[in-house]
Amino acid sequence: MKSYIRFFGIITLAVVIVFSFTACEGIEVEDTEGWLTITNIPSQFENKNIIAYGYDDENVHYLTACSQMIKKGEIEYLIVKGGRAELNVYGNDPDRTKYTNFTGNDQNVRFTVMCYETRQEEGGGSGVIGYVTASFAAGAATAPFRLPQ
Repeated sequence: MKSYIRFFGIITLAVVIVFSFTACEGIEVEDTEGWLTITNIPSQFENKNIIAYGYDDENVHYLTACSQMIKKGEIEYLIVKGGRAELNVYGNDPDRTKYTNFTGNDQNVRFTVMCYETRQEEGGGSGVIGYVTASFAAGAATAPFRLPQ
């Protein structure tokens, strides 16, 4: 009986692993020309890892700003240097299964800026450290950092 339970447990684990790999295979990542430069980042975030998520007027996440997308949708954080960060911007669908080249002229896009180290200090919290409102021209924008209020 123990052998049967052990065998069934191993089979179950194998199925879970296979489905986990299969789920990641559905993510597509394109190269992007889009970028966002965030300026005036406070010194307490110098040499820290950040990313930013852009939202439309209906609060739907549709842009991802990071160092780069790697390994089928894995986000690479960017290190803040000299109070600024130059992030690549990707368009994404609501399910985050496709990250595309962003070259839009979107105006007043609200970004939430998150810090990896702050998230770890919060014990897995959101890591939100501030906000940016950016207006793009051909996929490029520069905007100042704002602390939460």
